Amino acid sequence: MNRMRRNQPTSLLAGLILCSLSGVTSAEPLIISNPHLHITWQDNALHMRRSPADTPFLVHDIRVQDGGAAATVQKLAHPNWGQGQAILLESSTGDRLQVSLFAELPFAVWQRTLRNDGDLQRIVKKQDMLAGKVDLQIPPSELKTISTAGLLDLADRPGSYAFMAVGDPASYRGIVCGWLTHERGSGVVLADGEQETANLKAHIDYGDLRIESQQQVKTEKLLVGCFDDIRNGLEQYGEAIATERKIQLPAQPSVYCTWYHGGASDESKLARNTDFVRDHLASYRLQVMQIDDGWQAGQSKNGPEKDFSTIRAGGPYASGMKQTADYISSQGLAPGIWFMPFAGTWNDPYWADKQDLFYQEGSSPYNYISETNGGTRPDFPAGQAPFVTRWGGTCLDMTNPKTQEYLKSIVERIAHQWGYKYFKMDGLWTGTGTRLQYVNSSYQDDDLGLTTRFNPLITPIEAYAKGLDLVRDAAGRDVFLLGCCAPQNMRSLGPAFGRVDAMRVGPDNGARPSGLVRGPLFSTRVFFLNKRVWFNDPDPAYVRPSFPKQMAQTSVSWTALTGSLHSSSYSYSELPPERLEILKRSLPSHSLKTVRPIDYLENDPAQVWQLIDDRDPIRKDVIGLFNWDVTHSASIEYPLHRVDLPRADQDANQSADQYVGFDFWANRFLPPFSNTIAADLPPGGCAILSVRPTRQHPQVVSTSRHLTQGVVDLSDERWEQAETTLSGRSQLVGDDDYEIRVVVPTGKESWRLMEVQLKEGPHNANVSFVQTGPTIRIKIASNSDCEVAWSARFEPAEISAQTPSAISELSATIDLDQVNLKWNPSEAYGYRVQRDGSDMAELSDITFRDTTVQWGKAYRYTVQARGWTDAWSETAEVSVTMPNQPPIPTTPPLPQIFCSDLNPKKSSSGWGSIGVDQSCMARPLTVEGKVYEKGMGVHATSTLVYRIPKGANHFVASVGLDDEKSTDPRSSVVFKVVGDVLEMGEPPIVLARSPVLRNGGRRLWHFNVALDDRLRELHLVVEDGGDGIAADHADWLNAGFVHGD
Repeated sequence: MNRMRRNQPTSLLAGLILCSLSGVTSAEPLIISNPHLHITWQDNALHMRRSPADTPFLVHDIRVQDGGAAATVQKLAHPNWGQGQAILLESSTGDRLQVSLFAELPFAVWQRTLRNDGDLQRIVKKQDMLAGKVDLQIPPSELKTISTAGLLDLADRPGSYAFMAVGDPASYRGIVCGWLTHERGSGVVLADGEQETANLKAHIDYGDLRIESQQQVKTEKLLVGCFDDIRNGLEQYGEAIATERKIQLPAQPSVYCTWYHGGASDESKLARNTDFVRDHLASYRLQVMQIDDGWQAGQSKNGPEKDFSTIRAGGPYASGMKQTADYISSQGLAPGIWFMPFAGTWNDPYWADKQDLFYQEGSSPYNYISETNGGTRPDFPAGQAPFVTRWGGTCLDMTNPKTQEYLKSIVERIAHQWGYKYFKMDGLWTGTGTRLQYVNSSYQDDDLGLTTRFNPLITPIEAYAKGLDLVRDAAGRDVFLLGCCAPQNMRSLGPAFGRVDAMRVGPDNGARPSGLVRGPLFSTRVFFLNKRVWFNDPDPAYVRPSFPKQMAQTSVSWTALTGSLHSSSYSYSELPPERLEILKRSLPSHSLKTVRPIDYLENDPAQVWQLIDDRDPIRKDVIGLFNWDVTHSASIEYPLHRVDLPRADQDANQSADQYVGFDFWANRFLPPFSNTIAADLPPGGCAILSVRPTRQHPQVVSTSRHLTQGVVDLSDERWEQAETTLSGRSQLVGDDDYEIRVVVPTGKESWRLMEVQLKEGPHNANVSFVQTGPTIRIKIASNSDCEVAWSARFEPAEISAQTPSAISELSATIDLDQVNLKWNPSEAYGYRVQRDGSDMAELSDITFRDTTVQWGKAYRYTVQARGWTDAWSETAEVSVTMPNQPPIPTTPPLPQIFCSDLNPKKSSSGWGSIGVDQSCMARPLTVEGKVYEKGMGVHATSTLVYRIPKGANHFVASVGLDDEKSTDPRSSVVFKVVGDVLEMGEPPIVLARSPVLRNGGRRLWHFNVALDDRLRELHLVVEDGGDGIAADHADWLNAGFVHGD
């Protein structure tokens, strides 16, 4: 029989030197301290304080938790955290609790030793570690918790995997509690609060930890600390994990993934996309071409096929996976591949002789095997059937040496025989032999330990960790490992610390605008893991035409600003130029850890993010403001005193620090501002603002290369007062004009730019500049990738900022149920739009759309231009009267070619399936009581793309809200017909749209749209009506093409 291992993995306490163990009677208080914490053992309780004079922020009562204990103190030393002390408490059962402090660690380290002094094996399913009362000197009802479960009140009784912080959202002071290790068990943290009492608890789920007679086991280790800002504490928690696991992250890649536009793609399409990346995106550091699910062999009625030893017969890579990998490598890029390392399919013939490699069901009530066998349980003895989990398949038992050898052979083939250097490993939780819990964020007890393992002395969490270690050893350090995805079952999160290079921390975002918030939502919660423990993967960013422009900008901006793993999924050659430009401005993600959410305890996900780059003497700050509501505009405003910004050069007339900056996507300078940072954002929109304190000399506020505005491309920025020169070094991409944005002060003691020189760089680079009052744009053009050293010489001068002229040619047009304003641009730093005297928006565009108008009402609009010194121009005014509700257009003729008889080139739906000649709920197409035989039933947000048949000159359709949701007041949609000529430089255009159709109002509309002979494709789009997508069941009725006269 296998014996339990006596040697535990190298860990924080394994490297300790112990000395001067002394017994102290329980009547005497025991005290240990370090520069961060002060812990007292007294009256059978541990009292944790920031300093001796403070009130305890946490009290752990041993009488409650352990039934009383004998206490001693010992001195410790740790190779990374220096000298330390520990209080050692031994219970009557022989189990021990050790709480340690080290000079250079701002946490207390909690660890138990579990003894088995009996004659029989001891089985531990769950081990409590901490049960403490919290006192942060404010009522518990005012505290917030942040964890994998999200941002919650104590009254919500949050439960989290791996960590939790409890803090005051007014000051951010609070407690951070996080599991340092997950070698054999799954660490959990819980909290609750009632009236005046707040509680914080932590335990380990082992499921099935077996301790042999006369043996002992050390548990996982828990860190507990109190911080003036919990974000500091969480970042230090991440650093502690990195130290414990000896994490050294590889270079961060930027990735193309086939999945969200082409499934697995195929060898021809992938080669074309590879060529495009080589020619157009490699200079922007897109490096990996990753193939997703669908390349592999196998049979499955439950999730993907799972024979990863070879290609699918007749599949997309007929020439073999090695040939594709070789081609990608030959183009200077890295080949990547998707697979599931810990899953098989019990009833696939490939696995017929491998049944002993699987977990068995044991006593788990969640075996999914009958569902994979036509609803009938196969003939296995009770408890001995292979354990099957929904979607994930049959779980491979990594405690079995034969299973380990099998997985090793698969990994070695993919990495070394085929040559793949990037692994996307899906379904990781199957390595624990537990059920699928997707989407899992809050703690949920499951069947951990109930399934049967080949070697029961290895816990399920340990088996999973061993599997990840095996993949790393077999693949080698030069293969990048991405785990996917933790919310399938969050047991997979903690044990992967230090074992993967990146982790998808959220669920699939679905390549739909409605999924825009999914990656940021889950990634915000664990921001402190990014670039410390691994690279957080929020799922791909999207610039495809089906995403509104502002949402495409938001999608890439959040990924790039936070420095998350950057991936995208599209046939890049099919992107309109403006969408490709958006992608380029986000590549690559920066390399800094100094980025955090500002409103972390106020919004989930955070709406305000700050990136700090202090590598040079002149610091760079970039602030992102995000509107995560994809259906409504938002005004986001945040006080500057709660943002960590450098102080400005003070002026005698200033009452507060002033700042200047640049709005990247609006391509405009930000005039001096103070007190708050704010933006009016469209649905799903963002503002990426470079912010600098005002100075009495010229300073760079932005560059054009990347949305982080200098972080990835500008270094060594200097102002030399004696030489009156501003200089720096910039990284340029060939044939991509580079702009440096500079601001000088206004007034008599300012500066005028005289010349710009290149000190280093290609001889044929061109330089030009334009100064407009206090703002300057310097342009450098090069036809090759290069680094240039530039120097801008100034002379003292008086610089004034003029009051802007009033805008001209303001017009208002009625477009069905909305009003569109447009005006000519002016020398302005923004515009203010008012309706009937009330502010509507401040924006940089020269257009504004008002979607809140009502039928039959009159409106007066005014627009003003903003100057540099907060002066506003005279107003321009226009009035408009909305008509009464327009009549429904005439019913169009029936088409000669029905769209429902065609295969769409692309299709997406916000929920459920796309119905062909039926609704999205597979019912007859019915609108206002009439049943239609032909059409497509979809759910907002939806896009169907059709090639226009030769000779077609009209598109016709009736559209409406399906009667299956006719009583739901939430149903509201807009239908759009969009044409695309498929020519570079010409974006798709809206040919026709409906007003908002909603229950209780108009529910039916008709289209009869003439088609220009240049058009090649039609996009049939359904958007929500401004109140979310709930109940938005929409039908395209008798939709199709008409040709001839």
